[in-house]
Amino acid sequence: AGTDAAGGGHAHTGLMCYLGDNWPTKYRNQWFTANFHGRRINVERIERDGCGYTARHEPDMIKSADPWFRGIELLYGADGGVYILDWSDIGECHDHDGIHRTSGRIFKITYGDAKLPASFDFKNWSDDQLVFSNSVDNQWYVRHARRIIQERRLAGDDLSEIKKLLNLYIVEQYQQQANQPGEFDLRPTLRATWALYAAGGIDTSYLLDLTKSANEHLRAWSIRLLADEPELSQEAKTRLMQMAAEDTSGLVRLYLASSLHKFDFDTDFKIFHALTQHEHDQHDRTQPKLIWNRLEPHVMPNVEKAIELALSSRIPLVRENISRRITSEIDSSAAAFTKLMRLLNENNPNVVSDIVRGMKLALAGRSKVTKPENWDTTFDSAMNSNLPMAAKDDLKKLNVIFGDGQGIEELRKIVIDKQAPVESRRQAIADYAATKPDQLFKFLRPLVHDKSISNAVIKAMVITDTPGVSDVVVNRFGHLDPAGKTIAINTLTSRKEWSAKLLGAIEKNRIPKTAISAQHARQIADFENIELSEKLSKVWGKVRKSDQAKLEEMQRVHKLCEENRDLPQTKSLARYEVGKQLFTEKCSSCHVIHGVGKNVGPDLTGGDRKNLNYLLENIIDPNASVADSYRATKFELADGRFITGVVLQETSTVTRIQTATEIVSIENANIEGSKPTTTSLMPEGLLQNMSDDRIRALFYFLSSDRKTNVR
Repeated sequence: AGTDAAGGGHAHTGLMCYLGDNWPTKYRNQWFTANFHGRRINVERIERDGCGYTARHEPDMIKSADPWFRGIELLYGADGGVYILDWSDIGECHDHDGIHRTSGRIFKITYGDAKLPASFDFKNWSDDQLVFSNSVDNQWYVRHARRIIQERRLAGDDLSEIKKLLNLYIVEQYQQQANQPGEFDLRPTLRATWALYAAGGIDTSYLLDLTKSANEHLRAWSIRLLADEPELSQEAKTRLMQMAAEDTSGLVRLYLASSLHKFDFDTDFKIFHALTQHEHDQHDRTQPKLIWNRLEPHVMPNVEKAIELALSSRIPLVRENISRRITSEIDSSAAAFTKLMRLLNENNPNVVSDIVRGMKLALAGRSKVTKPENWDTTFDSAMNSNLPMAAKDDLKKLNVIFGDGQGIEELRKIVIDKQAPVESRRQAIADYAATKPDQLFKFLRPLVHDKSISNAVIKAMVITDTPGVSDVVVNRFGHLDPAGKTIAINTLTSRKEWSAKLLGAIEKNRIPKTAISAQHARQIADFENIELSEKLSKVWGKVRKSDQAKLEEMQRVHKLCEENRDLPQTKSLARYEVGKQLFTEKCSSCHVIHGVGKNVGPDLTGGDRKNLNYLLENIIDPNASVADSYRATKFELADGRFITGVVLQETSTVTRIQTATEIVSIENANIEGSKPTTTSLMPEGLLQNMSDDRIRALFYFLSSDRKTNVR
């Protein structure tokens, strides 16, 4: 349930790191977020994780029983107390009861006897007051003082005294540190450094000295401040390159990667190379992606150096992405791919595996690509090396894409070999179908009776427009397992003519109408064929209801679900289990609750699930408010299929689409046309043909706080 970005998951708005001096010490340096669907204030403990930090959830600080509470901002003030801005509404997503524009509230949370300081005006503070605010525990003062210093600098004021005092303060801090090794808090030093920078009292030489500090935070911030300068001097570049190669701090390397935009890949290649040599960063959540983000624009203009970096990198993701980027331009830059292909002759199997994986990902969704020069020789050599089996399988897929007849014939042999592993046969079916052979249906038809691969066979048949497919699938439907039946309906609803056969089979009771989900029904309706829509309404029900009909259904279901409020223990457990199963069948392919399900649509865990009206509107009228990120596009393909989904990525050759059940890659050459819609992936009619008891059970599960073990 839920179609708008704000409507799902832990909808966090305000974010505050508490650095005041009123709340108990245990809350200092903790992060607080306003979870307005959960009507609570979440607390996160920040911990070091690799090169950066991660958050660990602590017990919630505040929970509100007021259904109107919608905290959206937090801010600590001069006395250390925290102000919370409350939107104060109950229709924040779909406005089912109108928008309340006059009900906002402001709360203040203090601990003990919080007293406001005497009235003062920052603008009248003396130089001494501004400088020595760095020692105050409440950072509200520190930050405002720094702001005033910056404003005075911009106004052209003489800040020589402030700079002198700040320098003396910093020297004093270092002297104290020397007397208290291992115990001294350097944060006041860092705050004073920021203030000195705001005053214009820091130059390049000062920052270069700071890069040699024993404290990683001071070194990291020296990099940040250097990178904020309009241009980096050659001396600064040389020092940062040295740090990239030698610094043992992951945090420092993270700041260096964030500053790569200051370097030119061609002339400053050493810093890119140095950062990719830290093998222990390869599993970091951020660093490999950050390096790649800065590197990507330079790959195609500097192919030779990029390939050199791919070969030497000790971070596999960087190597894989360089390979993927170069391969994605294979049609326009065949020479670049030929240069990359030479790495397949390397003796290091890990290097070759990463390169091959990048090639495969770049060509996902492509059915045929012109074979590169010397591919056959390179392929044979790599296949006869000590590569892992997974890399060899990827090579075989590339060989098929490059139109190798021997590779295609090998796939056919695997498909019909009953002694081959079942998973290998299923994968071979998918790979063979991706080549779009003329005799696909004729080859696959006899295999539909093989239960071990029948699901893969029916899924592959969707590619061919042979009319006989619908008859084969309908006839085989009763012999399929539940997963196979879903695949069969997906296949039949992909084409207008096959959908007609499906509805005819339902009309004759050969396939139960419950086999059609709301997604399938909307797919049929999207053909915009009058005859087909009329038959769908007759055998399944209306897909799109009027606003009045939706309102009436909401009222009816609301009345049904009132019984869920006071269930006895034995009945509530049984209802919960039925609802959990219904969630698995109808919702988990797109939504997550307590970490279980798929993240196609919003995570429901932190949604306002206790609010029955919220659930009703999201489920019965999911298209009332749709965020752009969830709006679907309808694609008509050259082979006669229709696909509806959210566009994830578009390249010059392939479009990746998230449908309600899977991610598919479609060659642009096979797209006849596309039409953006105002609807979400979640269709209307989820409750269609569902009994009252099952509706109650589904809503009971969705509104429950119990953690589920849905599988």
